[in-house]
Amino acid sequence: MIISRNLDYFEMLLDKRRNQNGIINADASDIEKIKNAFEKAHDIRKFEIGLYWQRSAYLWGFISVLAAACAYCFVASLDKDITNSSKMMYVAAIILISILGYILCNLWQKIMYASKYWQENWEFHIDMLEPYVSGNLHKIHFMKMSYRIPQRYSIHDIILSIIHRFYAIWYITSIASLLIFFNQAHQFIDFDDKFYDFNFFGISLLIGSYAIFELILLSLHRRKHKRRTPIDNIPSSELKVTLDKINCSKL
Repeated sequence: MIISRNLDYFEMLLDKRRNQNGIINADASDIEKIKNAFEKAHDIRKFEIGLYWQRSAYLWGFISVLAAACAYCFVASLDKDITNSSKMMYVAAIILISILGYILCNLWQKIMYASKYWQENWEFHIDMLEPYVSGNLHKIHFMKMSYRIPQRYSIHDIILSIIHRFYAIWYITSIASLLIFFNQAHQFIDFDDKFYDFNFFGISLLIGSYAIFELILLSLHRRKHKRRTPIDNIPSSELKVTLDKINCSKL
């Protein structure tokens, strides 16, 4: 079999060099290596997809617990029978929980990026190997001609959108709780006055801030969707094949 495409990749994979004609002559053992590599790339890709959802579910469980604790403290702080010091303790707890939730969302986002990187890494392997094993099956996609814009939504982008919403919720909650905490300490606004209401003030601040965030996120999503093309071509200048070097020799 003659290999004339992606020569840098196959030189690393097969540990062979191209000849003077700029091609690689693959023998029977090389073809077997390509088939084995293709199968392993598929298996590891499926394994990475499984890990992607497991890691996401793991962090989702932590954030759900924090959200329940935050809701409990918020409801408890609305009780008019508790003392001012107890109310401040509940608000302080909300601040700490919100900061911890924000940190977990940051870790969640980085883990998703890392998982997506390794999934795409093995997908690149499949794209390189499949022309010599199963044809271009992995690259072929069907699209209805009635669609003006291809309906190729990304699960990864949807997960990131959910993470960004949690980002906003934790951030807004922490800021609102800080304002309420300092107000309780210095009494800038007297919530005992009939003109002001603690419940209405806190809930309105959270809902209003989140509504603004959703409008901004929706606008950005529409712009990104309009710019999306049916086929995303990655130029060779932006994709580099590397080979990790492992030195097992003793010093």
